[in-house]
Amino acid sequence: MEVCVIKPTTIEDEIEITETLLNGRTVVINMEGLSVDIAQRIIDFTSGATFCHAWKSTEDLQLHLPCNSKWC
Repeated sequence: MEVCVIKPTTIEDEIEITETLLNGRTVVINMEGLSVDIAQRIIDFTSGATFCHAWKSTEDLQLHLPCNSKWC
């Protein structure tokens, strides 16, 4: 299993995150320093893309969203 760490700086970086997930790799998203609004949009987009792919696929994708007190 290959793990990729991605530190997005804008919402447009979500494309890279989604493509990496759809290629079967695990992604750790480092959201340190992002505004809460951008971080929430990235989480929403990632959740939607993962759900859509899992719906169309026989593979079981899992999305883990650990968060700390700063974000929750």
